[in-house]
Amino acid sequence: MSDDPADGPGKSTPLVLARPRRIRRPIIMTVLTVIVLPTVVIVLLEILPEDVGGLVECRGTVRFNGQPLTMGTVTIRNDNAKDDDLNSTGPINEDGWFTLSTEGKPGAPVGRYRAMVVLPQGAPGPNLPKPYRSLETTPLSVDIQPESRFNVFTLELTDRQQ
Repeated sequence: MSDDPADGPGKSTPLVLARPRRIRRPIIMTVLTVIVLPTVVIVLLEILPEDVGGLVECRGTVRFNGQPLTMGTVTIRNDNAKDDDLNSTGPINEDGWFTLSTEGKPGAPVGRYRAMVVLPQGAPGPNLPKPYRSLETTPLSVDIQPESRFNVFTLELTDRQQ
C-alpha cells in the first residue's frame, strides 16, 4: 500500500515483479558450439573403424598339427587381386604370432584373402605340405573386416592332405 494520500483510500500501488532473466540465444549457441558439438564429434570418432591409409590392423597365430609354428612368414593376397595389387606379409615370432603389414605400414586392406605360410630355406623345422606354401593352392583364407578387433586369426595347418 502507498502512504500517499493522493492515492485515496483503498488504492494500492501494483507490485512490479522482476522478470526472470532469459538466456540469450548467443549464450546457447556458444554452449552448443563449445561443449555439445565437440562431444558429438569425439563420440563419432570413437565408434568409427580405424583407418590408416586404408589399412586395418591384423594379427594371428599359426599352428601346425596343433602346435604353434615358431618361424616363417605369412603372406596374404586378395582373392580378386590384380597384377599391381600388393601382398600383405608378417613374420611369425617364436610364440607363433604374426602381425601383417603392407609396404612397411601396419595392417592390410579390408577384403577376403588367401593365406600362405613359408618357412625360411634350410631352417630346421616341420616340412609344410606344398599346398600351404603357394597362394594358388592354399586352402587357408582370412576375411579382413573394417574393425581391427575382428581381425585376429588362427591359421591351422596339418600334415594331412585336405
